[in-house]
Amino acid sequence: MGLRCRYLVVLWRVFRPTVYGRKRLCAWIYRIAGSLCIIRLSRLIALHLRRVGTVFAWIGKNTLPLFCMHLVSLNVIRWDVILAWEARLFPEFPLWIITLFVQFGLSAALTLFLYLSPRLVSGVYFASKRVGHY
Repeated sequence: MGLRCRYLVVLWRVFRPTVYGRKRLCAWIYRIAGSLCIIRLSRLIALHLRRVGTVFAWIGKNTLPLFCMHLVSLNVIRWDVILAWEARLFPEFPLWIITLFVQFGLSAALTLFLYLSPRLVSGVYFASKRVGHY
């Protein structure tokens, strides 16, 4: 259990914004340690949480279209309008949580739309939709 706590401490230090401004060598060490923590965490998920692992495997196979559709949703949609609307609707709730789920849902919906599009378009992003794929 102590080793897992060390991983969490290292992850906290990696994503702490003040680290990057102080010393570049420490920042690189933190980044490498954080990457190793993510690799270890991924192995633990693959071994012990099979269903979560299959979801992560699907996401890994579809990273390119998810990333592209995430960029589309970030650049096309007026997030300032959505944030103002969320602030009026949920004045006591942290907006970043709502916005995070809205962005995830929108990116997933756009990716699904891309997957269901004709093979000429979806074959560029999804290997399983290419002609002659086995």
